Amino acid sequence: MLSDMKISSRLMILLAFLMAGLVIIGAVGLYAAGKTEQALESVFDEKVTPLVQLTAIAKANLGNRLAIANAIIQPENMADYIQVIGKNKAEIDKQWEAFMTSLTDEEDRKLAAKFAEVRGRFVEEGIKPAVAAMRANNVAEIRRIQIEHVNPLYAPLFEALDALIEMEKRDTEKLHEESTATYKNMRMLSIVLILTIIGLGGALGFSIVRSINRSVGELCGVMVKMSADGDLSARAK
Repeated sequence: MLSDMKISSRLMILLAFLMAGLVIIGAVGLYAAGKTEQALESVFDEKVTPLVQLTAIAKANLGNRLAIANAIIQPENMADYIQVIGKNKAEIDKQWEAFMTSLTDEEDRKLAAKFAEVRGRFVEEGIKPAVAAMRANNVAEIRRIQIEHVNPLYAPLFEALDALIEMEKRDTEKLHEESTATYKNMRMLSIVLILTIIGLGGALGFSIVRSINRSVGELCGVMVKMSADGDLSARAK
């Protein structure tokens, strides 16, 4: 079929083929970039945000513990520490409510329930009595509550929260691996398309060059024949 076409037509086909290939590669590249961006956004929205929320909760819990300890050391600033505990509690409640909306797995809910239980005890047996003692400016009572309740209850509170953070980290790594796999697959597809287009374009170009050489050779043969026998009616195909 190609051998019966003009060289100009073949060149036009080659050019159109290469242009179409570039469009396809560009489209695949844009699609791959879009999928990668969506995957990264999914990782951030689904897992990075909950990690930020849990980190804020951990910071606020530690802040409450430090506020109680500082109230013992600096009782003259008792009112400031009461205010700090109040702000931390509001921050914890806010972040925890937002975090709970992101839970979809049963294991996640179990760990969250465990933390909620431990935190409830920490607040009821540690924070609230300590704040009451702080309002009464009773340093001895604050110290007793710190030793008997706040410090012992903080360890399981930290462990429960750390379990949630580790769980979110594992899920984040899993999502990251999935997004990376998607990117690699799309990149491999782009490479295959590029190699395929190069191969087909090279084959078509070789066919055109070969045809040109054959036509030139035939023309030279006709001219030699015309020169030899003087037959001017000879024609090249």
